[in-house]
Amino acid sequence: MKRYIALYNTYDKNKFREGHRRAIVRASTLAYSFDFDILLFDFPEVESINELISLCTLRTTVGERGKYLKELAANNRIHMHPSIKKGFPPQYKPIVATTSHPDAEKKITTGKLAEMYRENRRFTILFGLGHRGLSRKILEASDYHYEVTGRNFDLETCVAMGCVVGKICGFVEGL
Repeated sequence: MKRYIALYNTYDKNKFREGHRRAIVRASTLAYSFDFDILLFDFPEVESINELISLCTLRTTVGERGKYLKELAANNRIHMHPSIKKGFPPQYKPIVATTSHPDAEKKITTGKLAEMYRENRRFTILFGLGHRGLSRKILEASDYHYEVTGRNFDLETCVAMGCVVGKICGFVEGL
C-alpha cells in the first residue's frame, strides 16, 4: 500500500512560484527517505511530471540537486491532481490534514499514524502550501486531523513536513 505526502496549493493558483518549487523538492527528499509518494493538488501551469521536474530542479541544491524528485518520478511516485472540487480521490484516502487546530472528533494520534505506517496501510498526510494553510472546506473534507507539536503551534510548511514525517517514523522505530 502507498503512503503519500500531499501538498495542497493555497499559495498561487495561477503561476508556479519559488515557494512551490522549494516545497516540492523538500517533500521529495522526505518522501524518498521514508518511503512515501508525492501528491500535488491544485498546482498551476504544470502539464506533466517532466515539466514539474524541470521547474523544480532548475536552481536547487536540495536533495542532491533534485535527485530524489527525479527518482520518485522515474518510479511513478509523483501524482498530480488539478482540482479536488468534487472531493479527494478515493485511492488516496484516508486523508490526514495537518493543522494547528484539529477538530476533536477528527483528531488522530501519532501512535495511530505510526501503526498505519508500520502495517503498510494507505494514508495521505496533507499539508497546506501558502500563507493561509488549509481552508475550512478542506479540513472538513479530510478524514482526520493531525497536530504535530502537541501545543497547537503553527509551523511553516517545510518545517511541518519534516516534523510530521520524522515524528511518525520515529514512533514506528519505538514500537
